[in-house]
Amino acid sequence: MSRRSPGLPPPCLRISWWGYVLLAIAGYAFLKYSAPDLAAAAGYAAFGGFLALLAPIITIGFLLLAAARLYDRDDRDQVAPPGSGQSRGGRSDEDDADQDLSGRQ
Repeated sequence: MSRRSPGLPPPCLRISWWGYVLLAIAGYAFLKYSAPDLAAAAGYAAFGGFLALLAPIITIGFLLLAAARLYDRDDRDQVAPPGSGQSRGGRSDEDDADQDLSGRQ
């Protein structure tokens, strides 16, 4: 049994958000137009109709994965560097919230 190194993410996490969008388009086109013809040629016409009905559901699943991947990437990229909440003099930005708008403290 082979084990993956702990530094490599699973293959589904290596696909970017636009990859899932492309998979949604390709999956819809295949299931809606090609799969029913292939199933009918193999003698399973009823199963081909089922695949055509399943196409929008599969597409929505891929699009939801694309959205999740897009938002996961945004959360990871926008992490504030350590110490960014500190201003000069050791005061944080939250200390300035108590000041009056006229500048008096």
